Amino acid sequence: MSTVDSSVRCPQCGRWACQTFDCKVSSWDIGCNHCGYSHYMGPTYTSDGQLKEKWIDEVLPGYGVIAIQSPGPLAVVTILRCSSEQEFVRCLAHFDQIREPYLWAQVTKWNAERRENEIVRSYLEDGHTAPNLYPCDEEEASEEDFNNNEEGDAP
Repeated sequence: MSTVDSSVRCPQCGRWACQTFDCKVSSWDIGCNHCGYSHYMGPTYTSDGQLKEKWIDEVLPGYGVIAIQSPGPLAVVTILRCSSEQEFVRCLAHFDQIREPYLWAQVTKWNAERRENEIVRSYLEDGHTAPNLYPCDEEEASEEDFNNNEEGDAP
């Protein structure tokens, strides 16, 4: 399966978001690790992962993000983007029940009025650094850098 990944400005918070195009099924997805916004255009799937004929164009506003980095040689980062208070509360309860050790974890909630993330919970194991979930963030790339890139992708 071939995919094309790039960065785009999130329509909700204005920060860099991940954009993925899946060449096999021609689906397109934007997911923001800042505010939790997501936009998916593509096919739906059955519970066993089979493609359905129905295509959707679904925009889910961001409510919050839960990110957890597991220990071990790969140190996988799991990101849950929540689009509602109910989903956020359910994911937060699951987060609180995790008994496995993790190196880093952060729970943020999007404050639409102030247009910023509020840290709800944060954990960093001694001697470790937090992963960079925002590789094309404003501190690293300006809008001018973005506009001057020949391919139009974020730097």
